[in-house]
Amino acid sequence: MAILQASRPGRQLILINPAGSITLQAPLRYRISDLAFVGQQIVGLDEPNSQLLREPDETLLYSAPQKLDWPTILLSGREETVAIIELGIARLRLAHLRTGISSMSQLTAPEIQGILRPMSTADKVSHIIAEATMNRAGELFCTVSPYNVDTGAIVLKFGEDGTLAKRLRLELPVLDELKGKGNPDGHMVPMFMGVVGNRLFTASSVGHRCAYYDVPR
Repeated sequence: MAILQASRPGRQLILINPAGSITLQAPLRYRISDLAFVGQQIVGLDEPNSQLLREPDETLLYSAPQKLDWPTILLSGREETVAIIELGIARLRLAHLRTGISSMSQLTAPEIQGILRPMSTADKVSHIIAEATMNRAGELFCTVSPYNVDTGAIVLKFGEDGTLAKRLRLELPVLDELKGKGNPDGHMVPMFMGVVGNRLFTASSVGHRCAYYDVPR
């Protein structure tokens, strides 16, 4: 497991083995915002400089031809490909780390372009994509904001070229311990997402709960 720890005076990478022991603590010179495992490599996203670095030696792996739009998520795709999702504009960038070949596509769906959202400012972004994950085939799954908790979270499935392949509506579990201000019914709000095979997992940092859903083929 890799942990990106942000603290003064800087950031550091912490590696933890399956037994729970720390095997590495390495200071990072760059402002790494996200990490992804690609084969045996750990790849860090240096968002301010729009580049990907191998960690912890911080060797340059890829430099984006166009500046990234903050904020972003970094995901590992199939083979040696990584995906960068620009959350405020719903854009997908793919980069193959060995060949340097990259592509950029706009994610398109009625749930993305057909919804009015607050205007983004220099210090506040109206997120279109709330969370994202990729499977081993390179298919992208995204939760879209906003959505109605009573009718369920919206998940869109895209191909590697950004083409919409499927829409999912996830019924959110209701838990007594989650009831409170801003969440009177106690819906589990998905904060993290992963996919294994045809099963989609969502987790909430509040209450430390996880739910899973079968994805129709």
